[in-house]
Amino acid sequence: FITVSTGIGAGIIINNRLYRGQTGTAGEIGHTIIEPSSESLCTCGNNGCFMAQACIDYLVHRKRSKYPLSKIMADGKNSKMDKIDGKVIRECADQVDPLALEVINEYADYLGIMLYNIFQIFNPPIIIMGGGLMNWGNAFFERITNRFHSLARGMLFDPVAIVKAQLGKESGVIGAACLLLEE
Repeated sequence: FITVSTGIGAGIIINNRLYRGQTGTAGEIGHTIIEPSSESLCTCGNNGCFMAQACIDYLVHRKRSKYPLSKIMADGKNSKMDKIDGKVIRECADQVDPLALEVINEYADYLGIMLYNIFQIFNPPIIIMGGGLMNWGNAFFERITNRFHSLARGMLFDPVAIVKAQLGKESGVIGAACLLLEE
């Protein structure tokens, strides 16, 4: 399970059990380094982590000079720079804002790369994607899966299902309850 929200993380299920790793932090895919020469500093202290390289704030700030007329960059009371989140990006994309569209596309491409890396490490039969940003629509999801498939090409000997989570906002609570049942 990949959560795509304010942050990005994963839950790894092996033999029907949550895999936690030695220290309980398995699945912190947001802190995998994808651009080692990047100057973007992550909260973990490393440069080029997925969280720092592909998060909404970083993508907007890195590209803002290219789109000075973006609705996200609006001056005065309409400025959204202090509260950029998935909802703001989606609203601006719906208004065909070029910065918002580029952020969504680049984020989808990075997610496709991340799925490819997960595929190479775990070779899972299914990858479930959830979290608030998965509400960005079918075009976003399709771009993610297309990027994954463009990288996996002839290495897919067995199909890998990439699907959207079905539980919605309650998935975190349901997952926490399931952890209690696991013990």
